[in-house]
Amino acid sequence: RWVRESFAFEGMGVPRSSFLHLCTREAHRNPAVFPEPDRFDPQRFVGRTYDADSYAPFGLGHHRCVAADLVVRLGALVVEELA
Repeated sequence: RWVRESFAFEGMGVPRSSFLHLCTREAHRNPAVFPEPDRFDPQRFVGRTYDADSYAPFGLGHHRCVAADLVVRLGALVVEELA
């Protein structure tokens, strides 16, 4: 997104007209949230939920993917049919 007005976030200034991007991939590699983030481990999602600050594969807030709920339902359907 293009920044419309200058602001400060956690002590860092963000100037007007700069481009701001949420680095979702990098956020999902936080070892404090995901131990061994580079290891493929689907079990880390079993029996645990993550808040939007920790895991947001479809984006956040009003910028969230419009098809997110559909994708989750279709994914669950595929897994159910495979099982």
